[in-house]
Amino acid sequence: MAAAKLFSRALNKLWLLFATVIISLAVLLSLLRAFLPFIDMFRPDIELFLSQKTGATISIDKLSAEWASHGPKLVVSGVSIAQKDWLKVDVERMSVAVNLWQTLYSLSISTDEIVIENSYFKSDVSDLLTRDMRLSQASEYSSFDFLVETLLGQNDVTLSDIQVDLSRKGFRYSTLTIDHLQIDAFDDIHQVTGELKQDDGGALSLVAELYGDPRFPESKLEVYIESQKVDLSRLPLFEATISGLVQQGNLSGRLWASWKYNQWQSLAMDLSLEPVVFAIDKKSFGYQSIQTQVVWNELGQQQRELFLRQFKAIDDTGSEIDLAGLRISLTNQTPKQVHLAYNNVKPGKLNNIWALLIEEPALQEWFLAANPQLTIDNFALTLQQQADDWDILSGRVELSEGYVSRTEVSPQMPVFSGVISVADNKVDFDFVSERGEIDFRPTFRWPIPTESVAIKGHFDTFADSRHLVFDNIEFKMDGVHVRAQGNLYFQQGFTPEISVQAELLEADVAKRSLYFPVEEMGVELVEYLDANVTAGTIDYAKFNLQGRLVDNFMEQPDLTFEIQAHAKDLDYQYQPNFPKLDHLDADLYFTQNAMYVSARNAYYQAIEVKQATARIDDFSAANAKLDLAILARTDTNSARQYINTSPLKEIVGTVLEDIQPQKPFDVALNLAVPLESNDGFSISGQVLLNKNPIVIRPLELDISSASGEVNFKDEEIWSPPIALKLFSGNSQVKLSTKDRDGALRIELDASGNVDAEQVATWLSQG
Repeated sequence: MAAAKLFSRALNKLWLLFATVIISLAVLLSLLRAFLPFIDMFRPDIELFLSQKTGATISIDKLSAEWASHGPKLVVSGVSIAQKDWLKVDVERMSVAVNLWQTLYSLSISTDEIVIENSYFKSDVSDLLTRDMRLSQASEYSSFDFLVETLLGQNDVTLSDIQVDLSRKGFRYSTLTIDHLQIDAFDDIHQVTGELKQDDGGALSLVAELYGDPRFPESKLEVYIESQKVDLSRLPLFEATISGLVQQGNLSGRLWASWKYNQWQSLAMDLSLEPVVFAIDKKSFGYQSIQTQVVWNELGQQQRELFLRQFKAIDDTGSEIDLAGLRISLTNQTPKQVHLAYNNVKPGKLNNIWALLIEEPALQEWFLAANPQLTIDNFALTLQQQADDWDILSGRVELSEGYVSRTEVSPQMPVFSGVISVADNKVDFDFVSERGEIDFRPTFRWPIPTESVAIKGHFDTFADSRHLVFDNIEFKMDGVHVRAQGNLYFQQGFTPEISVQAELLEADVAKRSLYFPVEEMGVELVEYLDANVTAGTIDYAKFNLQGRLVDNFMEQPDLTFEIQAHAKDLDYQYQPNFPKLDHLDADLYFTQNAMYVSARNAYYQAIEVKQATARIDDFSAANAKLDLAILARTDTNSARQYINTSPLKEIVGTVLEDIQPQKPFDVALNLAVPLESNDGFSISGQVLLNKNPIVIRPLELDISSASGEVNFKDEEIWSPPIALKLFSGNSQVKLSTKDRDGALRIELDASGNVDAEQVATWLSQG
């Protein structure tokens, strides 16, 4: 009996508790139902609360609520949201019907229906890609979780007549209209249908079915999307995905896809763009159409494959270009890997399309100008997932034929073949070519025929830079062998830089201006060397070029341009009306604005040139001059013949007719020759005598021995004391030039011990 009473009391208390909860809930629901009609009274407070929380200006025309079949239904009319000058949202009507019982059961908001209609969304997205919109990392709960839980918790969602008007930097995109988007819930299945329209006629349709929660196993998704003439040129933010501007391009096609818990199972895509017009750096390119067919299939539990069944472009001339055949396989083993295979293809036919994928402007400009045309026999590449990124694990490209056009920074190369190897984000290349020609005009005046070319190097990719390195470039041409190395450096935010070092091995230099970089050396200098260096051999030559790829390349102040060489057996003629020097042994040095040549051991008839230097300090100077310094050993007859057959005759005159040293003597000669005028020519130097007999014909004077130096400059002659053996004695004489009666006279100031009778005899003969 005691147990029965205890059980009865407990049952009564439980019933009382249950009745209390039911009554309390009924009272709360009654209060809620009674409160609903008066919700609009709190509209100003709700507007203020939402504005403070979001940082936007929010206004609501009307709030109304009623009790629907399973809970309250809220209707909001005339919602306006504005945030500074980049966002404006207007919603004519929005209603939400809450399923109260399901909400209490699941402890999350669940609705019978959500309806949004007649809405307008306007935004300037100029800084959308730079605005910091990252979520806090303090919680593992993501926006995807919120989206899934919100949508899966609703029975029906209806969006209709919602206009989206976006602009970027003053450019207005197409107005997009969500004609309708319907989400219907049937137990664990959600069906989605919708249509998005462009104001210029394009449309995108969607049909999808989601089974279960996509965050958990056993979930799957089936999707069908159809595009009808969607204009890519005005599709919001599409230009941010490529390095160019689509001016015209209507996308039509279909896509079928099947997804199962965290991975795609199959995909089929058939798309076409027609017509297609796009611009890269003010250059336009066009195609009548581009058609693509892609198939993605599951080959097993651990492997899937994508096959490019068709990638066909029809250009403006009607020619078809089909690059079908690419296979991409993905393995799910840890770490994940992607394998790419492509055989017997010529991708260079669509270089202007590939250029859209190159972000670095200078590299993109070079790629379009060089227009590399490749015949790929075999292409294999393996990528491996590392954290959130993909690294190149290995790769190999075998080229049977390649061709590169001339650009401002690189030459047109002969047809080549070779191998490209890839490992750890580094690309190594090794190319060779047979007979052909290199065209690097205007750096060189004409195309250069080649017997063979070999190029080896690598391309490195870093976080903010690209580095193209040529480890070895070797050219073999008719009588010329060149080895070089260099690099192109592209760093984000900086002007690209170039560095080239080259070495010329033994070469015949006669009439070899074909190989001179005329753009750097100047046409005048190249033509001068071509005309006046008529024979000789270069033992070695080194070339060094470093600078930034800017306009007026050769005029940049920090440019380095140097040519250093050694030549032997040169036949050199300073000017056509000057005598030619044979068998010069010379060192040559050139920069972008100067020249220095040092020669030894040259001969002209009986004149031995011990040392000669030619220097131009500044080609660009208004009064640029060629400075010549010559130290030679000669005799009177050879020197007189040299002077009489050269422009020196006008300056030196008949001095060697009047004063005739006997035996060989040394001469130091300095010439300053204007490059672009006939004014400013000057000459100076010394005649070095060492016990030379001298005949002074105008004075009928024979000097048995003279030692010393005679200086001359233009029309002036002078000397320190010269030791003479004259009139059977030892004397000293100093020479000077004086102006007497408007004419230049040479004065002799002599002193010493002489035979007076011989002097008297000489004077009597005068």
